[in-house]
Amino acid sequence: MHKIENMIVFGGTHGNEFTGVEVIKLLEKRNYFGKNLNLIGHFANRKAFELQKRFVDKDLNRSFTKEVLEKGGFLHEERVAKEIYDKYANPNNLIIDIHTTTSNMGKSIVLTKINSFNLKLISFLQDLHSDLKVFYWAENEDLAFLNTISPIGFAIEMGPVANNLLDCKIIEDTLVLIEDILDFAEKYNKDMLPTLKKEITLYEGVDYLYYPKDENGERFGYIHDEFQGRDFFPLYKGDRLFKTHIDTNLEYNGEEGLYALFINEAAYYTKNIACCLAKKITAIIED
Repeated sequence: MHKIENMIVFGGTHGNEFTGVEVIKLLEKRNYFGKNLNLIGHFANRKAFELQKRFVDKDLNRSFTKEVLEKGGFLHEERVAKEIYDKYANPNNLIIDIHTTTSNMGKSIVLTKINSFNLKLISFLQDLHSDLKVFYWAENEDLAFLNTISPIGFAIEMGPVANNLLDCKIIEDTLVLIEDILDFAEKYNKDMLPTLKKEITLYEGVDYLYYPKDENGERFGYIHDEFQGRDFFPLYKGDRLFKTHIDTNLEYNGEEGLYALFINEAAYYTKNIACCLAKKITAIIED
């Protein structure tokens, strides 16, 4: 890969997630722009942010489909996706898209492309942040994330934090991650990277777990208190997942050793998704 030309930090991709917008403001206030590496801050979905809604017409972070990027679209987010793609799609642009979640994902990354650069960046970050975890959600047409416009980069996912809310620790932890990514990018361009570990632990998404429904198709349960907040913990048969409206517990009976992520994420209620299921894998960094 050639040198990184630009590092673009996106905030406000979801209009009800305020952290990314705030981090871009802080980067501007602290004069991070215009240094050795060209750092760019981009407010992705200003209209949704003004409405304090996740999106206007459709999820921007699912709008970067092949059809939209080639032909554009009529919906607000489709037009925004096309504009972002036309402006920033470049294999030498490092794309960082800042998100927050109502789930207990802690300090995490959502990775869609496994390659040497991304794994080296993650290894570099994990040396500085031992609590940083990586959810590998392989790129596909249904996801169509913003960060897929470049092979290098990923989404930052911080939580838990409520939608339409600023949380000081979440903001500051995210800002530090951005600073460290910028440090990596500058070192990478100067061939000054430190020695990095060669193996990275990833949690690869394999399926979804759905809320129970009754015979009328209505949700009739909610996340059990023993399951709430146990993101990145393995699941075993008999674990209590849901409490039903008739005060009974529904237990896990699937494959043991899978990990639950994005448990009780507010944005997934409309899709009836209770959590994502992932398996732990090891990725090897190849030079």
